[in-house]
Amino acid sequence: MSSEYRGNHYVPVWYQKRFIIPTAKDKELLCMDLKPGTFKDNRGVVHQRKDLRRLGPKHCFYETDLYRSCSQWCNRAAPCTKALDSHFGRRTRT
Repeated sequence: MSSEYRGNHYVPVWYQKRFIIPTAKDKELLCMDLKPGTFKDNRGVVHQRKDLRRLGPKHCFYETDLYRSCSQWCNRAAPCTKALDSHFGRRTRT
C-alpha cells in the first residue's frame, strides 16, 4: 500500500480551512490532543507533549489507516463486527 494515502482525514482539509480567519498571518488551527503522550529530547530527558498545539489543516483531524480493511486486525475465527467493536472499545452487539 502506498504511504501517500495512509493519512486519512475524518474532517476534510477544505472544511477545516473554513474555520481559519482569512486575514490570519498563520493559517493554523488550535488542535487539542486528548492523549498527548511523551517524547525524549537530545539529552534523553522525557517531556510531556503539549495538549494544545497550533497546526495547519493538513496535520489536524486525521488518522493513519483510518479506512484500512477489517482483515488487518480480525482473525478468521471471529466475526468482523466483534473485531471492530473491540478495536474501537465498544461492547459487541448480541
